[in-house]
Amino acid sequence: MIDVAILGAGVSGLTAAWRLRAAGLHVEVFEARDRLGGRAWTHDGFDLGATWVWDTETHIHALLEELGVDTFAPATNGLDTFDDGTVQRGRLPQSAVPERRIRGGMAALVKALATKAGPVHQSHAVQGLRATPDGVSVVLADRSVTARHVVAALPPSLVAPWLTNDDGALLAHVPVWMGTIAKCVGVFDRPVWQDQGLSGRAFSRVGPMAEIHDLSGDAGPALFGFAPQTDSVDLETRVPDQFERLFGARPSRLVVQRWWDEPLTTAGGREDQRLFGHAALRHPLLDGRLHLISCETSGVSPGHLDGAVERAETVSRRIMGSQPGVPASPKSP
Repeated sequence: MIDVAILGAGVSGLTAAWRLRAAGLHVEVFEARDRLGGRAWTHDGFDLGATWVWDTETHIHALLEELGVDTFAPATNGLDTFDDGTVQRGRLPQSAVPERRIRGGMAALVKALATKAGPVHQSHAVQGLRATPDGVSVVLADRSVTARHVVAALPPSLVAPWLTNDDGALLAHVPVWMGTIAKCVGVFDRPVWQDQGLSGRAFSRVGPMAEIHDLSGDAGPALFGFAPQTDSVDLETRVPDQFERLFGARPSRLVVQRWWDEPLTTAGGREDQRLFGHAALRHPLLDGRLHLISCETSGVSPGHLDGAVERAETVSRRIMGSQPGVPASPKSP
């Protein structure tokens, strides 16, 4: 019997592991992938999942400050591009709260969290959960581990098959952030858009990418865009064509991350958008012993890193408060 089993070593899972271990609880973390971070993934210097944080998001900024991880404002100078069949230049509406990026990419955040969180059992896929009289049994390929509490730091739809009641039916329809999106990163030899006085920001009704942004950083000049699953045919050809149409140049390298092809991210079921960030997802299941903390469950910033951190902090305090003699962490916002 252990105190807490955490399923998933993304930002929410690693944050929870750090807080709970710091409180003296016996915690084991199981990650199905052979890497940490989940959808906060930096590959070859470019973020293929989560990209931004916003100044109004207090939970992620408090965590970044505590970890000593810096952020920076991406370049936005120049004219924007709009394509509705005719390519036009101008200034498109800006976000009311400018976005920021993490210096060093999401890898910097994941590395800093991993140092604090402690050991993780990687390549350990969970195959099921089973309620016991005094806890929850986590079924792995080679053994089972029984915990007083289980913290599921993965999309609710992936937890659904392990529950046989109405809770499982509800979780099966919760949308997965990035679950129907391909993130397409074009790496360029030089920032050709800046040479033309362009910001690199573009919106398109033609596709395949509906929006494009500057992703330049230490790894070099780059643009990235979001292509919906409904417009997913032959992205490796159509995305460079779109870059050339909008900016007059093709990337020297293209990376396409289709998140709907990731079985450890999405179950591919029928989604109900009304359940995204729904209050029902924040109620513990299995007699109060199973807690959901993925970004989809946050009522503060659903789908954002801020939401993942908020849920990890909230549930960690709840679990610590339920253990005799274990106070809630004073560092938790």
